[in-house]
Amino acid sequence: MSLLKVDTVQGRSGTDISVASGHTLEAPQDFDLWRYTSNVTSDQVFKTDWERPDGILDGKYIGSGMSVDSSTGYWTFPKTGLWQVTFYFNCDVRSNSYAYLSIIVTNDNGSTEEDATQAYENERDNSGGRGLNGAMTCLLNITDTSNHKFKVASSNGWDSTNHIFGSSVKNLTYIVCERKGVGQSG
Repeated sequence: MSLLKVDTVQGRSGTDISVASGHTLEAPQDFDLWRYTSNVTSDQVFKTDWERPDGILDGKYIGSGMSVDSSTGYWTFPKTGLWQVTFYFNCDVRSNSYAYLSIIVTNDNGSTEEDATQAYENERDNSGGRGLNGAMTCLLNITDTSNHKFKVASSNGWDSTNHIFGSSVKNLTYIVCERKGVGQSG
């Protein structure tokens, strides 16, 4: 692989850039942020109620942007590469449920699934409740945008007592997808 270091670029007419055969020119990394707008009070796949932030200084995504299937909850990557997926959450816990969240991945469009990462609330019997926040992250090697996908799910005891906060005006529970570079072989 060649490395090009440039201190100054002089003006030139035209808009074409030439790249030698067999080489690629990578665009700036992709970045996308979506927030969950509803409280989660049951064990479920996060399928609907996603939106991009729309506040006065909220930036828009960089690159092509992610998409989510509202019937399955699977997220589709806009292009191949090495992607970091991080899910942040805020919750209120009042009982001993050991509820957890998962990022679930598939390499065959949903026929086979596995947990890439999990986050447990692990609060023991606190009847007064406790606000908690957390995050879980995974690095995914996406080589097939039709079949390599992920979804987020809550399991094992989320209810009206132990719930996850959503909001349409601030990022309480949200996901960040960031392309870090080209995919890895092997």
